Amino acid sequence: MRRTCANQKGVVLVVVLTLLTMASLIAVNSMAHAIVDERIAGNQKQVAEAFLAAEAGLLHAAGWWRSSSAGARHDATYWNDPEAALNALQALDRTPRPGLQWSIRELQFEGDEVLITSRGEVVGQGAVREVAARYRRPTASGLYGLAPIILGGPIAEFLVPGAGAFRIPNHQEDAPGPAILTATDADAEALRAALTREQMEAIAGNIEAATADEGLHGVAVLQALFEAILQSPAVSDGPWPLDLGSAAMPAVNVVRGAHGGRTDLHLTGQVSGSGILIVTGDLSFEQPPDFTGLILVLGGVLEIGDGDNGRIRGSVLVHGVEDTTAEVWTPARTGVRLRIAGPTVFERDPGSLDLAWDLLPAGVRDLVQSLDGFQQPMEAARLFGWSESPRL
Repeated sequence: MRRTCANQKGVVLVVVLTLLTMASLIAVNSMAHAIVDERIAGNQKQVAEAFLAAEAGLLHAAGWWRSSSAGARHDATYWNDPEAALNALQALDRTPRPGLQWSIRELQFEGDEVLITSRGEVVGQGAVREVAARYRRPTASGLYGLAPIILGGPIAEFLVPGAGAFRIPNHQEDAPGPAILTATDADAEALRAALTREQMEAIAGNIEAATADEGLHGVAVLQALFEAILQSPAVSDGPWPLDLGSAAMPAVNVVRGAHGGRTDLHLTGQVSGSGILIVTGDLSFEQPPDFTGLILVLGGVLEIGDGDNGRIRGSVLVHGVEDTTAEVWTPARTGVRLRIAGPTVFERDPGSLDLAWDLLPAGVRDLVQSLDGFQQPMEAARLFGWSESPRL
């Protein structure tokens, strides 16, 4: 009997020791898992903080592009200059909060957009993340400062025989400005006096004079625009436009002589085109054309013959330049002449002006944006297309 009790006590002891051992093992294992989980959570926290630091870098970079120094916007001063822009960004306070830091690693420019790559890190911990996004700088949303007709020099003749041969309809509310822009108040007043009541009623909008010293009506600015467009690789430069373009494939044509001299252009039949057409001499259409975009006539004379209904969507600028091969352009003494025989509608259409804007090289856009009257309205700057680097 005593031996049985002793045996039972021994079994109980073994069971108790076994349970204690198992409980200890479970406790140790749980502690190990807790330590691992804590480390994982810590690593995930560092990765998240590094990611947030990288995002903070993108936001700071976007804010820096929109800001100014000495009165000049950074997205104009440093655009297409990645080295100078990176140095300026590195000089900013790059610590969103203690222990975190961001740095801009790369800038890739493409037109009015720049791809920004930002790296965020937890200082001293080795956690690093990289994110990238595109920043589009604020740009004039098309050539909204352009009137349907711009007469850049003194008006020598504005011949419109009959009310039905000429019309400027209502334009959209988001495209402000005059219907006809002249170089001086005297020209505007003379034109208003010369047109009949019926002709004035066909014009939805005012006849106004340019208020800015600089603008596309000015010869110096027009010369800079002309020379900048000539540098575009897509321009067709010669005495005859090979292709006036279409809605699907707009074209940029500069009509001038072999040595850059003045060349007149006469187009027969009813022609259509889309894009930008610059004629260094006079331009004449045998019949009213169907054109979308921007037409610049530097010879001082634009003629539109009789025929079926024509429509020019965008803007037409007529200016008389003495010599387009000269180092400095001077206005022609003869003034500008506009003769319209057939029914033609001059329509300011934002989409047409946007089409011409998209064809302009970046340097020309910067030039236009610097002119009075072209700063508003603006497309807001924006940051978009976020992505995380798969390398880290």
